[in-house]
Amino acid sequence: MERRRFLRVIYQAPASLTQCDISFNAMVKDISLHGLLVSCETPQALLSDKPIEVNIPLSGSDVSIQLTAQIVDLRSNLLRLQVDHIDLESLGHLKRLVELNMGNDELLHRDLDHLMDQHDI
Repeated sequence: MERRRFLRVIYQAPASLTQCDISFNAMVKDISLHGLLVSCETPQALLSDKPIEVNIPLSGSDVSIQLTAQIVDLRSNLLRLQVDHIDLESLGHLKRLVELNMGNDELLHRDLDHLMDQHDI
């Protein structure tokens, strides 16, 4: 049984994925401080050993979450991505997005502690 260290929240929003010179439109299905699940039309064209730049514009603002991720799993048109790098500003926006959708500050702080331990922030 898989045991997640980070709680995922359902968050459906458009995103763009870029790998090398290829760009795709995608739809975020769920997200956490550590990764995300996205769907896109032709994920088979992506290389599993190359990083993917992810841009998630936040609706109703000119703010977007930008991060670099690796493919963890690819099934049908679903990509499970693990966050490799995220700048502090995007991390702040992601933290707030998860906080608003989680409804549990204790779980959020636990996830932040795990994230900091993992990356020695």
